[in-house]
Amino acid sequence: MKEFAAKIDAHGNIIPVDVHDKILLTQELKQGKTYKCKLTNSRNIKHLGKYWLLMKALAFHFPSAADTNTAWHEYYKYKFLPLIEFNSKEGKMLFPSSIAFDKMDQLEFDEYYKKVDNFLLESGYNIDELINTMVS
Repeated sequence: MKEFAAKIDAHGNIIPVDVHDKILLTQELKQGKTYKCKLTNSRNIKHLGKYWLLMKALAFHFPSAADTNTAWHEYYKYKFLPLIEFNSKEGKMLFPSSIAFDKMDQLEFDEYYKKVDNFLLESGYNIDELINTMVS
């Protein structure tokens, strides 16, 4: 399945958002042919930025040798995202799915972020307070 990002202009035309998507559209789509499309919300870069700021705040408030923003990110991915099974010569291994823009749409990211937020609230922590009380 090929994916591209596009927006609709004032006249109802599909406009690719960048050169890569324009090339994909012109090479893959044929005039007169019908295509099945899956519509998803585009990712919100500010929301993703807040997520990474939260991971940095957790590393700041709960310091130890292993508690980096990446370590917190991996912890929550394993806790809340579906695990994907890989076979290796050592046996089966499980890894969490990715939050990358090409792997997860905004609605899925909102669900994931809400799980992290709820988990922290249930543990007695507020995301905004953690971020706002972090000293750079």
